[in-house]
Amino acid sequence: MKPKFFYIAVLMTIALAGLSACNDNNNKDGATAESQEIMIGALLPLTGMLAEKGEASLAVMNLAIDDFNAYLQAQNAGKTVKLVYEDTETSPVVVGQKIEDLAAQGIRLVVGPMTSENLSEVKPYAEEMVMVLISQSSTATSLSVDDNIFRLVPDDAVQARAIADLMIHDGREAVVFIYRDDEWGNGLVAEVSGAFEKLGGTVIGQVGYRQKLEAEEQDELISMVNQAIGTYGEDGVAIQLASFSEGSSILYTLSSDATLSSLAWYGGDGLTRDSGLISDAIAAQFAADVSLMSPAFHENDSTEYINIKERAEQQLGSSPDIFAMIAYDAVRIACLALTGDGDTENDLKGVVSSVASGYEGITGTIQLNAAGDRLSGAYDFWTVSDADGTYEWVRALTWDNGTITDTD
Repeated sequence: MKPKFFYIAVLMTIALAGLSACNDNNNKDGATAESQEIMIGALLPLTGMLAEKGEASLAVMNLAIDDFNAYLQAQNAGKTVKLVYEDTETSPVVVGQKIEDLAAQGIRLVVGPMTSENLSEVKPYAEEMVMVLISQSSTATSLSVDDNIFRLVPDDAVQARAIADLMIHDGREAVVFIYRDDEWGNGLVAEVSGAFEKLGGTVIGQVGYRQKLEAEEQDELISMVNQAIGTYGEDGVAIQLASFSEGSSILYTLSSDATLSSLAWYGGDGLTRDSGLISDAIAAQFAADVSLMSPAFHENDSTEYINIKERAEQQLGSSPDIFAMIAYDAVRIACLALTGDGDTENDLKGVVSSVASGYEGITGTIQLNAAGDRLSGAYDFWTVSDADGTYEWVRALTWDNGTITDTD
């Protein structure tokens, strides 16, 4: 790991390089010679199913912009960075138009999109326009290829190992999946299935849904669960729910079934710390009763991390999730890439890769694999706590490369 003073020296070098560049006409992407305002794009779900996560990311990203501009001003760099964001509406249809809107403004470096489905949708256009995307939250393994996309979280192969390890650790022998039938949901189920079977577990079946869990899908689920219980008993069977915020309504709908209430449930990082779940007393009580364990990339306990988290919380009125905090690092990497002396005109991807590889951010040191994704990392498991009818998410366990420890 490189010492922090090394990065301070790098930042000073970047600032000095920026000063010398102020008087020439070789403009960086999204900048003008007159203003030296450098634009960074963002594709965020500010409405739709993931609006809460999008708003949290935007708040933290604005803090990153403010912090970096304060640094530039202190160095008399003669330039500023500006965040230009677009609302994807959590829609793979809308996101295609939004990335074109950013490109029309000369923006070639974009933070987001957040979902793997949206990222997959804009990937061909980004490659055609030689744009670089940095996602703070996409994890689908189908996107783990060498392209113009950087992802600052590990792909789902790592999350899947954590989930499968915890199931086996808890004594589960068989699993039934309920999953979002999209690029992320399909990929996560495939990864967890493979990891669970590798550890000796049995996959009974899986039930996919598009918008909500329909009545026939519920019947199919209950049939699979009864089959599993007949062989492994209630204590040996797990249910894994791979959902976004719609998972709250699924838990609400299934809460009246006595059999499903007797099993252990596990989530995916799309649902973890969702405020809608703990706001719904019935769904939250069900989650508490079944000891839902839902993973999220590990939170850093450093002073800097906590400081930025608290600043964001003051604006949001709630605690930002880990994806929002990763967005802070994504913006800083983008700022460093576009204000440095790298050849962003001809090798933007190479410059971003150089900055991101080994970057010491608030979420820890970032190491990239060959696909440009974060190589690995620990995962926290969160559960819903019931304190006399008041519900909250609490961090219960941490998984780190196969080792599971309590965080109480």
